Amino acid sequence: MTDSASTHDSFLELLRNISVLRVVFLHLMLRPTLVYLPWIQWIYPGMPEIFFVAGALAAKSLQRRDARRVIGDRLRRVLIPYAAYVPIALVAMVITDRRSSASGATLSPQGAGSFVLPLFTPTGSTNRVVLWSHLWFVTVFLWLIVMTPLLLKVVKRVGGLTLLLPLVVFGVSIAAQKLSGVRVPTEVVNTSQFGTFYVLGLLAGSHKLGRLAPGDARSVRPWLGIGALFGVIGTTVALVIEPISDRKPVELYSSKSAYLFIGAAWLALALGFHR
Repeated sequence: MTDSASTHDSFLELLRNISVLRVVFLHLMLRPTLVYLPWIQWIYPGMPEIFFVAGALAAKSLQRRDARRVIGDRLRRVLIPYAAYVPIALVAMVITDRRSSASGATLSPQGAGSFVLPLFTPTGSTNRVVLWSHLWFVTVFLWLIVMTPLLLKVVKRVGGLTLLLPLVVFGVSIAAQKLSGVRVPTEVVNTSQFGTFYVLGLLAGSHKLGRLAPGDARSVRPWLGIGALFGVIGTTVALVIEPISDRKPVELYSSKSAYLFIGAAWLALALGFHR
């Protein structure tokens, strides 16, 4: 998700590398189940930082290159690996479905068609959810990449107020689901949730977030305070406002609102300690 001109920012590189390792480690901990420790989800969630870095690098690239080339490059980097993965996943689902006696395990034509262009989250066989459940990430990235030029124009015009766009959509979506039972498409919820961090990255890459490096020890304190505040809010949301699943009381990922605040808390801490 980067270009060669953007690879010199050591702070963004460090954030991205830690986030990728964090995501890989968590998924490894899911197998076997006996090793899995749900509370690990609360320690530096990786996806918010990945989207933050992607937004920052996109803003930096658009300052140097034509928007169509930047967006085209990023679409290729997402869609080419995706196109290589999809046939393998579909064949695996067809083979395992034929060997399964479970009802509803057959890959439907509609489900297979959802993999063609992942503007909506691909949904495959219920027998092999592991092969497609992670593809929400590709869908969210596609929408954010396409919207990047427009978002960047808004960032340059109103600065930090741009954050209200994804936050309002996310808040309304969660409220609609929790209070009135309205089913909001997961694409809307996920894109607004992680779009918040992407917009933060656009603000940082456009120098609208202030200096990433605090400069002295005193300027670390506001970031630490923000991180602590978001951590308290996230924990309160998880325990009171949007309770986490009773089956897994420390499963952070079952509360999207809490996940947003906890991710923001760790990002604030990272920004605070950056030099």
